Amino acid sequence: MEKVLIYGWGSSEHLNVPEVNEGLVNLFKKMKVDYVIHEDEVTCAEGLSGLGYSDELNQIAPVIIKGIEKAVKEHGVTIAVTPYAASYYAWNFTLKDKGFELPIPMVHIVQYLYDNLPRLKFKEYKKRVLIHDGCRLGRYAGVVKEPREVLKAIPGLELVEIYHPELEVGVRNLKPWDTSPCPGGWLEIIMQPLMKHVAKNVIDRYVMPQKPDIVTSTCANGYHAFKAGQEFGKHDIEVKYFSNIVEEALEG
Repeated sequence: MEKVLIYGWGSSEHLNVPEVNEGLVNLFKKMKVDYVIHEDEVTCAEGLSGLGYSDELNQIAPVIIKGIEKAVKEHGVTIAVTPYAASYYAWNFTLKDKGFELPIPMVHIVQYLYDNLPRLKFKEYKKRVLIHDGCRLGRYAGVVKEPREVLKAIPGLELVEIYHPELEVGVRNLKPWDTSPCPGGWLEIIMQPLMKHVAKNVIDRYVMPQKPDIVTSTCANGYHAFKAGQEFGKHDIEVKYFSNIVEEALEG
């Protein structure tokens, strides 16, 4: 029987977005999925590679593997599920290409929800939701169908794509995830005071013109930045992480 390891719990606590963790717990409870919180996490480790610290990530990788092996042995987990695009990308691409391998698969929460879509029973959720693709999940890994299909399955939800002027340059055949501007979540690590300004600019230029009720991201780090930008800019929209929307819309 499947048993989920929630990977990224400590990162959400570190970034002060405990609602991401709370949403995952409530989601799995509604889905009647057995879960375990990963207690041996190296907080925000996978983000190092995207910042140019690939050697440091290579050194940390064996420590992460050892922690997950411990979770498999002690709790019998069969799959790791993360809300962080960097973690998913690192273990399925960057670190995998360098010979590092986890004892269980690691999937992103949008993939897990898509794979379990037939068992999800939704109530009406009448909101206009703008979707933002996490850089490493959408542009890098190509995980773009899954989050959209999940949101489209929610009755009453109106899905809105982010708009960028480059989408009009037809010769390049760009898609929304190709031009999805980063709200600067990575700045939390190196220049935190700047993050809210970058996120506010993204909201002003690319989100508010679409007039959504909610902006959501497929990366919890992107959500973290959008939250800071919304509070700083006092925009008249809600910011919710992807799986929190799904949890709210689920019956049960």
